[in-house]
Amino acid sequence: MKEKSMSITEARAQLLALSKTARRRMARVVMTNKGEAESVLMGINDYRSLLATVELSQRPDIMSSIRDAISDIRDGRTMTMEEAHGVLRKVGEQTTKAVEIE
Repeated sequence: MKEKSMSITEARAQLLALSKTARRRMARVVMTNKGEAESVLMGINDYRSLLATVELSQRPDIMSSIRDAISDIRDGRTMTMEEAHGVLRKVGEQTTKAVEIE
């Protein structure tokens, strides 16, 4: 992802073009005031992705699942796509049978 820095005055003069570039190219513009970083312009998809990441990171159950998954990968507890499809197929069959019994 591209990131560039410019003064707020420069950014103001190019705001529409910068906004389109940020959205289309996932670029970010760090806007400065007197040489100090003040704010960031980013595309809406970047922003939504950032919000989703923050929200997920605040869910202990999700973070625990992610840590477990990383541990599984490190320890070699993985399966091929074909194996995963087989597991999901079996679960689906069991679910269908359980629904039929009720």
